[in-house]
Amino acid sequence: MMDGMGRFEALLSSGGRGECAAMGAPVVEAVEALAAFVGTEGRLRTRGAWELDEGEAVRLAQRSGVVPEGGWARLVGLCAGVGVLVARGGGFEAGPALGQVSAWSERELEQRLVEGFTRSLVPPATAAGWFVALGVHPLWGLKLARQVHREGALMGFDPGRESRDDGIMGARRLEGVRRHVFVSMAVVVGVLRRLSSGRMYEVGALVRLVEEAMRFSRVVAYEDDDEDAGQLQVLVDRVCWRAVQHAVWALMDEVLVPAGVVRWDIGRGIAVNPRALERVRVGALGVGAQDTWVRLFLSGSGGRKVA
Repeated sequence: MMDGMGRFEALLSSGGRGECAAMGAPVVEAVEALAAFVGTEGRLRTRGAWELDEGEAVRLAQRSGVVPEGGWARLVGLCAGVGVLVARGGGFEAGPALGQVSAWSERELEQRLVEGFTRSLVPPATAAGWFVALGVHPLWGLKLARQVHREGALMGFDPGRESRDDGIMGARRLEGVRRHVFVSMAVVVGVLRRLSSGRMYEVGALVRLVEEAMRFSRVVAYEDDDEDAGQLQVLVDRVCWRAVQHAVWALMDEVLVPAGVVRWDIGRGIAVNPRALERVRVGALGVGAQDTWVRLFLSGSGGRKVA
């Protein structure tokens, strides 16, 4: 079985010269068009939790003359994670950051959209897929997501009622889940930051690296005595490789492509804009902390506990 360095080298060697042609409008143009539309219409309908109604996507495209990379549904979901929109009562409404959009540079906007996932765990379905791939019990994933959303309440999140389950889901073990989730993301973001622009990389090689990053984060996240009596089990016994594949596809399709960080030519591979990730934070981890986790991952330190 390859270790982290082996997976990283395999990803690098999969890269070949090439570029993916743009399939939609630049992210700044698209978000400005969205802000103008919401400023006029006031509300966007959804057909499910955090999912833009297809008719609304068509209206957006027709009214603005703009279709973003990945489509309107993906971009709207991301914008609801950074305060541009707020998901509320079966729709998306203007958020507290809507009026600030025009002041954001392209790089700042890309960063904020990615951090909607890496810091705020939205879109929720994308985060849920990541939890499944990590092997985290669904109830622990939900508890972490609610806590993170509650921490972001000033951005308009509505995390629902606070659950009273500390008897079986204690704070210390929840912090282990938090480390598990965000260390895995930190390694992946840090690796993507090391890739070269102007090259295309195989998605399969990235999936295998993410699988190893998730295994690494599982080892370093939990204390030896985290299995307290009476506590709900954190980890499921087995994780299907397909779950990791789905999580990576969702990360590309629902976060990195609409954020303008990745272009994905199915059948050829992905092209990454590493500069768009230069300042991206992951949870509470800045770029320096992310790089530390990447170095530990590449050095094979996942076989022991890391402070």
